[in-house]
Amino acid sequence: MSEFGRELAYKLYDSEGYNLEQELDDELKNYLITFADVFDLSYVSMHTVREVLEVIKTN
Repeated sequence: MSEFGRELAYKLYDSEGYNLEQELDDELKNYLITFADVFDLSYVSMHTVREVLEVIKTN
């Protein structure tokens, strides 16, 4: 666990040298792809999107 913490600290301290932004982009893409594979997008409509946006605005 300490090795992970040390590596993370290095990446945060020198984010450009460790390509942190690219690594975070890749992780986000993987997360979104996995989410899209699990979530049935056929149920999403403009009405659903509006409801979700309204919930986000009110909370």
